[in-house]
Amino acid sequence: KYFDRSNLANKANKEYSSLKDGQLSPYDDIIKQECAIYGWDWRLICAIMYQESKFETWKVSWAGAYGLFGFMPGTGEQYGINPSSPPEAQVKAALKKLDKNYKEWAVEIKDSLECMNFTLATYNSGRGHIDDARRLCEKYGKDKNIWTGHVNEMLLNLSKPQYYRDDLVKNGYCRGVETYEYIIDIRQRYEEYKAAFPDENVIANR
Repeated sequence: KYFDRSNLANKANKEYSSLKDGQLSPYDDIIKQECAIYGWDWRLICAIMYQESKFETWKVSWAGAYGLFGFMPGTGEQYGINPSSPPEAQVKAALKKLDKNYKEWAVEIKDSLECMNFTLATYNSGRGHIDDARRLCEKYGKDKNIWTGHVNEMLLNLSKPQYYRDDLVKNGYCRGVETYEYIIDIRQRYEEYKAAFPDENVIANR
């Protein structure tokens, strides 16, 4: 509701969709199939995939994250994939991990939008850093269950010595700005994808 949907549709078609003919990515069919199993909106998964790799299987980040969904080697091994895994396996692994993280957060965070923010944050930087930011929220009078203006601000502070050296912080320094911007970018792109590719029949309980 905060965006001009006609402008978003044009932007998504121009900048973010790698193919024409009503496709967001080369992997739409695989994504839709897996999202139907987990109850996720396929356009959100496409937004995450674009953020991680721009739909390019060969991408490797400065930190060593690889593939369509930016799996770190250790995490990829846990979910049965490696840099040579086919796209279908990578999509399945990403949905499995995202759904697991979402269900874990849903125990504490009942608002679905907030729960998704924490899920995306965990996917990007790991649960440990998010827990550190939440502990700092309690110390500094912020709400540990609200992302924007609360946990995301404490995550930014985890790049400053006076915060990451606090006895409450168990996982040390974090480049919080990456996760801070990661969620903003995915949320905006998701809105653009919804505007450009409306789908009344999509399963979207996430």
